[in-house]
Amino acid sequence: MGKIHHPLPVESATNPSVEPTLQLRENGPENEYFRFFPGFLLLGPQRTGTNWLYQNLKRHPQIFLPRVKETHYFSTLGQPDHRRFLFDYADDFLREFMRDTPKTWLEKNYAALKKYRDRYKVEIRGEATPTNALIDAHQIGEILKIQPNLKAVLILRDPIEQAWERARNAVIRLYGRDGLNRVGAEDFARFFEETAPAKQAAGYSEIISKWANALKPGNLFVGDFRMIQCAPAALLTSLHDFLGVRSGTKYSGRHLEERFGISRSKEEREPIPEGMLEFLNDYFREESRDYQRIDRTLNSFAVPQISVAHHRFPTSGAPVSLGLDRVVTPLRDRKAVLA
Repeated sequence: MGKIHHPLPVESATNPSVEPTLQLRENGPENEYFRFFPGFLLLGPQRTGTNWLYQNLKRHPQIFLPRVKETHYFSTLGQPDHRRFLFDYADDFLREFMRDTPKTWLEKNYAALKKYRDRYKVEIRGEATPTNALIDAHQIGEILKIQPNLKAVLILRDPIEQAWERARNAVIRLYGRDGLNRVGAEDFARFFEETAPAKQAAGYSEIISKWANALKPGNLFVGDFRMIQCAPAALLTSLHDFLGVRSGTKYSGRHLEERFGISRSKEEREPIPEGMLEFLNDYFREESRDYQRIDRTLNSFAVPQISVAHHRFPTSGAPVSLGLDRVVTPLRDRKAVLA
């Protein structure tokens, strides 16, 4: 990263005297790279389609996303001992990941002219680490001192589906597909119990409340994973509108139906093993109820349940109140019924 200068506070658009978190300071006095600061974050959580979102959004000629999907910059703020911590200063991160080189600009401009007959002209920059959902409220506040108009995209998914796919993929990476037959329910249970973020990432009420109350009204987009499977064009168009870039069928080409890691085949949709299902139903009981209450409250996801079959917990009480009047949801203002 070169010579580290004495840290200087980043000047805030709203309060220049505020001292930001060390990692959100600049390395040098010119502050030249802060024009590349992200205007939106994909929050995740893991296994909710962030790869699909990243691959589709980065193709738009008015959107910039880093060449590396998961930079882990914002999700490691204030954690210099974290194994994914890379940069002491924000401008080092911005210079490394958030700008085009002359070569990448030429490549993107050529691609935009060829595919869309549009020039590549960035209107908004984003970052896509799926653990961004877990950034704490203090660090969100520090980010907003630099980017007061920050937008964020959160995709919900049934917690049991999400957890199973995360564990299943971990086993396949370690042992191959045959590992699913060799690893027992007790091993899967230990996997979840040793990875606390699994429950945090499924606590949607807390995530939505934290982000909706920090961001400006209308700057949090909440979608559902089922739309990626059932209505990807509608979801992508809603996201383009939310981010303030051009939208329409022109900007959702053949890559829209590409899976990018989303399970669809018969083999990949086979039922959760009975012993594992029993554990997941118990372990994520409250998170599942929470998800169903939010789903009912938003009342925006007119899609069938497409997932592995598992027990649907009965919900009780009034719909949740999470500051959802401050949230944008796909199709909220559209008269559409999804088949």
